Amino acid sequence: MNAIEAAALTHRGRVRPGNEDTVGLAGWLSAESGAHPVALHWAADGPALCVIADGMGGHAAGEVASRIAVERLLASTAGIADEAGLRAAILQAHLAVRAAARADPAKADMGTTLAGLLFLDGQALVFNIGDSRVYRENSGYLRLLSCDDTSSFDSDGPEARTGRRASHGLLQAVGLDLGDIAPTPHLSVVTIGGGERFLLCSDGLTDMLDQDEIEACLEPDLPATVTRLFKVAMAAGGEDNISIMMVQCPRASAAKLPDRPSLRAAAGKPMERCR
Repeated sequence: MNAIEAAALTHRGRVRPGNEDTVGLAGWLSAESGAHPVALHWAADGPALCVIADGMGGHAAGEVASRIAVERLLASTAGIADEAGLRAAILQAHLAVRAAARADPAKADMGTTLAGLLFLDGQALVFNIGDSRVYRENSGYLRLLSCDDTSSFDSDGPEARTGRRASHGLLQAVGLDLGDIAPTPHLSVVTIGGGERFLLCSDGLTDMLDQDEIEACLEPDLPATVTRLFKVAMAAGGEDNISIMMVQCPRASAAKLPDRPSLRAAAGKPMERCR
């Protein structure tokens, strides 16, 4: 492998009438509900963003909020030079969602989660707001890097591994009106260069499957892993929108590829303890 590779899928699930999730990576974005992942690969010689956004379920126009947030982050990627730049880009995404909500009373309560990776200078900046998750895989086992913004979440507790949470009340989300208080992203840093693999997902996956069940679906092939996770989550009930992304980094000897990602269809630094 001589590039960053990824496979992603988003789907409305079995129960919800529509899909409020949006996925984006390396300039590509989709909120279309599909049962087959899209696969991409691109050179690792510039900033590249992978992100999942879960529009607030039960809120007006969650799909609008998630799409605005992902669009704004993707558009900002080239100008992000460090952690401070990523924080600023996330803030601008929040403000864009808030502006759209103020402009249309029907969308006044919309919001979205964010979870993603920004590849930059041999590192992956891991970020999240809300309860969408980022995991790092090592030899078939997952380590949770993100932090759920829920009152009952403990990064060392059983809820972090089982996924099935007692409450989905979020403490913060992108676009929600909290007066002058902006959401604060959780950030951590992972050094890359050894073929690291990451899983990004919405709670439509982690509410259906516990971590052991997710790990049992991991395969060497990224699209195959995404497909298997999706099918098992649907078989478990598919109660919410499901978004899944698998990302694999190049090894240190990777050769340079064209900057523009190629797309095809297909059948760290420890996180601070959550408080």
